Amino acid sequence: MKMSIGLCLLLFSFLGHTRGLEKFWNNQLVSGCYVLDMKGKIVSNFPGKFCAFFDDGSFVSASDTHLRFFSKDNEVKWEIPGYFHHQLNLSIDGTKILALGSRTFPIKNNGMFRSDRIMVIDLAGKILHEVDSEQVLKETGVRWLTWETTPAFHEITGAGIEMSHFNSFYEIPINPNPAFKAGDFIVNGHSQGMFVISSDFKSYKQLPPLRIAYSHNTHDVQVNSRGNILVFVNRLTLGPSDNSFSTVNEYDQRTQKSVFEFSATPKELFYSEFCGGVQALDEQHLLISDQLAGTYVYSLKQKIILSAIRKTHKLNDTPNQVQQVKSVDLSKFLTSRNIKF
Repeated sequence: MKMSIGLCLLLFSFLGHTRGLEKFWNNQLVSGCYVLDMKGKIVSNFPGKFCAFFDDGSFVSASDTHLRFFSKDNEVKWEIPGYFHHQLNLSIDGTKILALGSRTFPIKNNGMFRSDRIMVIDLAGKILHEVDSEQVLKETGVRWLTWETTPAFHEITGAGIEMSHFNSFYEIPINPNPAFKAGDFIVNGHSQGMFVISSDFKSYKQLPPLRIAYSHNTHDVQVNSRGNILVFVNRLTLGPSDNSFSTVNEYDQRTQKSVFEFSATPKELFYSEFCGGVQALDEQHLLISDQLAGTYVYSLKQKIILSAIRKTHKLNDTPNQVQQVKSVDLSKFLTSRNIKF
């Protein structure tokens, strides 16, 4: 299945097809710590770079300096210092926080390196499990990256080189694939592959690389209820000399083949060099967000974009880069805070 769209439609606007959207229309969109309605109107925003919200009006917020838990009255109940990045998720039952943190450490004669720290935290702020990417890479035999950081990133983290670049972290749901045990976790590393971490954080394994992704340039890797990988592929090409383009895929690790692909015609029309998110709204609809252009609801059955929300990428009339956008029912959270929506 492929998506065919015209140049003007992608670059400027979609008329949209609202049929099939009824059950999602009352949801909210979360972009970082902004909450918007499904038409892109800002409902509210909260402190931090990435937020997750709870029915009682409390929320957890990740930033460059802290992970903080705010009460309904905006009191900071607890905080964990550190550089937190890329995304902030909850466990499937909503009782645990899944965070991507960092550790900066010296390597003799080579300056300061940064590793990723994978953390599971309860709602009282207790760290239940944590492991650094250094250990995960060591136990799976994967080589370090040696990426030089930008001056701005160096100022934030104190690191001149990254040894890993993990960008998504999810709990694995119940599914029929024996490779994915429910309750374990899947972590994605740019250029380094996907890793499954046991629920107790005592074992780690690397998955076979995605053949469809050049140099495993991917974001937002998840396991779905069919036991397949749902992934935003930033660069799906045959080699470095080919024109670059992006896709969203459902990928069967057992056959090493895609069972679904969202792409453009021509393919180069859809390209997100960085960032990117995908969410299965149900069995027939995906929410897709790229780095700069917008957020889209796509119908797998109709093979069309039902809605395009550009304002998620133009908050307060200012164009901005977006890591990912999620659709969530925040009605109880907003009601508990007396926020109209």
